[in-house]
Amino acid sequence: MPIIESSATRRLWFAIAFLLTLSGKCASQTVPAGYQVATWRGFRSAAISYTFDDNCPNQLAIAVPMFDRFGFKVTLFTVTSPKWVWPANWSGLQKAALGGDEIASHTIDHPKFDTLSDSALQAELSRSRDTINAHIKGKRCITIAYPYCFPGNEAMDAEYYIAARGCSGQIVSKTPSDFMNISSFVCGDQGLNTVTAIDAEADSAAARNGWCVYLMHGINGTEPGAYSPISQDTILATLEYLSAHPDEFWVAPFGTVARYIKERNSASVSEVSAHGDSITFRMTDNLDGSYYDVPLTVRRELPEGWDSAIVYQNDGPLSSDIVKIDRVRYVTFDALPDTGNVTIVRKTGNGFDR
Repeated sequence: MPIIESSATRRLWFAIAFLLTLSGKCASQTVPAGYQVATWRGFRSAAISYTFDDNCPNQLAIAVPMFDRFGFKVTLFTVTSPKWVWPANWSGLQKAALGGDEIASHTIDHPKFDTLSDSALQAELSRSRDTINAHIKGKRCITIAYPYCFPGNEAMDAEYYIAARGCSGQIVSKTPSDFMNISSFVCGDQGLNTVTAIDAEADSAAARNGWCVYLMHGINGTEPGAYSPISQDTILATLEYLSAHPDEFWVAPFGTVARYIKERNSASVSEVSAHGDSITFRMTDNLDGSYYDVPLTVRRELPEGWDSAIVYQNDGPLSSDIVKIDRVRYVTFDALPDTGNVTIVRKTGNGFDR
């Protein structure tokens, strides 16, 4: 008797294949001796993401300018229905996106996913993403935050997004076990509500080489109905703490960190040539470049006698630094996988040998 697959079964297998492809779990990192790919950008100890839900007005009016002062970027998980209590401010969100903030999905109507039929869930997932993509030019909506923290059907969620945020209140591993339910800490009067408590979780992430995701809603208690409001002064103090430790904390949007992890874990470095005063290598990750376009931090041990170097990718110079670790000298830089060879050129007393 032939086996007849249901549409739900076919959808499940499609989602599994889709998720494996996007997550990079079909590949593993391959890096030869002398090279290192950083766990977090800049070889920092932890990744930190601030995420904001529900379109509360003070997020664009107060939070985004505050983060900009420190050069930090946030994720704004957006409810797309025009009937929502705070309809999306598309012009403000577009400006934030152009400035480097992530505009991501918080669904159309903010329902509990575990109460929805498959068809209703699919509509929430697809239409919210498509609405954001239609309004935010030059960016793609690639992540989602679950309303009320209920993930629903993760296989279906993965058909539309590369990562999703829940809120179980845990530090996330440097390689999450489930990209479709990344943990976060609720902040404000229903969660972490002091500078000390918020900073402590950042320190915990650094000690564990992990990822700390904060979840915020209202600011200052001046938006009637906003969930778990938090003082802007409290947020500001946590940013001052992170800014005072730039070598320890990488502050970046939720989707940027998720992409970095998947690229890092799938990175393959192969040396093309190493002779004289020049080293050339290729870095690939075999992921979909339309999603995965975050540079990875790499360092390469300098050969004996090299005091310094300059780095190029496709003949364009990359910003680089020389670091010394246990008497070994390295050149450190950010390079984008799958975009051409990287060449390291020895710097001599009179310039660069190129």
